[in-house]
Amino acid sequence: YGLPIKSRVQIMRDIKFQILFEVHNRDFTTRIAKHYTSLDRLTNGEDNFDYSAVKIIAKRQFTGLQDIEGDDIYEGDIISYYSGTLINDINGDIPCPNGSPMMYRKSDNSIREVIYEKSSFRVKGGNPLLSAYLSSDNIEVIGNIHQNPELLETK
Repeated sequence: YGLPIKSRVQIMRDIKFQILFEVHNRDFTTRIAKHYTSLDRLTNGEDNFDYSAVKIIAKRQFTGLQDIEGDDIYEGDIISYYSGTLINDINGDIPCPNGSPMMYRKSDNSIREVIYEKSSFRVKGGNPLLSAYLSSDNIEVIGNIHQNPELLETK
């Protein structure tokens, strides 16, 4: 409310989904495959995927963010993120991708799951304020909870 219509359109994100489903291989093993669609395709009949013919593992919603590589981030993705700490040349430090003089240090708890909670996408188990500071410059998708749950195991 109070925003001009043009501004409202600019802040909207694409409502996209990634469907993970099981595929049976000829050697009797299974793998997880992905189908991408959008709310527009679902509502206007352009999505011809036969959902009843597959065993769906997960329906994952697009967060509206992309990672450092430009890959879309979906609910259930496992991300690695970097905290913006000013540091000197120390092993394991990564220059800030946007060219600023800040260096990122990988934090101790830098691998988290992306979840949808309390009407927003967040990082599970982290400081609630952390989610507000995540941006495309410091996130890398390294897997998802359905295909790579071992990434969340503590060592």
